[in-house]
Amino acid sequence: MDPEQHGEAPYAGFLGCQDTYYIGTLKDVGRVDAQTFVDTHCSWAAAKLYVSKLPMMAVDLLHERVLTDNGQECCGRSLAHPYELSLAVQEVVRRAGRRGKPFRMECPR
Repeated sequence: MDPEQHGEAPYAGFLGCQDTYYIGTLKDVGRVDAQTFVDTHCSWAAAKLYVSKLPMMAVDLLHERVLTDNGQECCGRSLAHPYELSLAVQEVVRRAGRRGKPFRMECPR
C-alpha cells in the first residue's frame, strides 16, 4: 500500500472519506450513482444508491440515524439539552430504547 494514499485517524468518527461513482444504467430506472463513506480509523463503510448526482445526495448520506438508551447524557428537553440540540442542528434522527436495557433491532419498514 502506498503510504501517500493512506489516511489515518486517532479514533473512529474522527475522519471519513466520501466519494460518488457511477454504477451503471438500470432498465426502467436510468443512471445510478453510489455515494460512499468510509471511516479512516476502522474502515467501516456505508453506501447509498441514487438516480441523480446532485449535491443534496452527498449531504443525504451524512444524515444518519442513531440508537441510544434513555440515559441522561443522551436525552433531555429538545432545545435545552446539548446532545438533543446537536442532533437537531445536524438533522440526525434518534430512536431511544428503555434505560439500561439492550436494544432489539428491527428492520425499517
